[in-house]
Amino acid sequence: MNNSRYFSSTPPVVLNLIIINALMLLATELLPVGNRIVGALALFNVESPLFHSYQLVTYMFLHGGFSHLFFNMFALWMFGRTLEYELGSKRFLTYYMVCGVGAGVLQLLVGWLEYRYGNGESMFELAQRIYNLLDELKEQQDKTYILVAHNGIARVVQSYFKDMTNEEYAAFGVQNCSVTEFSFEEKKGTCK
Repeated sequence: MNNSRYFSSTPPVVLNLIIINALMLLATELLPVGNRIVGALALFNVESPLFHSYQLVTYMFLHGGFSHLFFNMFALWMFGRTLEYELGSKRFLTYYMVCGVGAGVLQLLVGWLEYRYGNGESMFELAQRIYNLLDELKEQQDKTYILVAHNGIARVVQSYFKDMTNEEYAAFGVQNCSVTEFSFEEKKGTCK
């Protein structure tokens, strides 16, 4: 077995997937319509009016920032090369797509099951709980709070302080390790 092929070049499917993912990040970050691209291609809950079946494929090419893209593409490059060399390009691409679509279906199914049969709550219920908490905090003007949250919670907090369209809400995300200051100076508040 010739091991030099594992290190000499990147096979075509892995290389093209890395290029496509990088171009998608550039499009969503740099183009004025980036938020609309994310709003159309991100994977939404099946009960959402924003859900479309094609999102089971398109969500795989969206990333929440450079570090998210970098680490995913590094893992694809590290492990995907070996798989593509062993399986061949066509079988590797089939494997990649089946895994991606399968992960999306599983994510939708688990979310639906948690909401329907578990104690899960809808985004509206979650937003209402966060809004209620922020209303309580607003009454305590002499204190400062630090909230550490993932994008789902940060998106709801942002919507408390700033009116957002569905597309803006869907596309909103905070960068890793970012700090955002919010103030209750006005009735609805401001975001700095």
